[in-house]
Amino acid sequence: MDQLQLAGESPSEPLTVFVDRLRLLKVASEVREERMSADRRELDDATLVVSEATQEEFEASQRSWADSLAAELGPPHGVGSKTV
Repeated sequence: MDQLQLAGESPSEPLTVFVDRLRLLKVASEVREERMSADRRELDDATLVVSEATQEEFEASQRSWADSLAAELGPPHGVGSKTV
């Protein structure tokens, strides 16, 4: 039933409060859906590149990445050190 039909048949304060709360819930759900949709668009826009590499190529790319960090940050644990 439409809210106008309900209000026309039996207008009451509790019904008005109920309809107002339903409106608030509808708006809240629309806002939530918009935010989730925006988050999904951001994830879809992110580009992920996957490629195969030898161990040597992997270590070289790690060193190259570590060299691009600010000196005060330093490389992550294990990067640039030779493990046996």
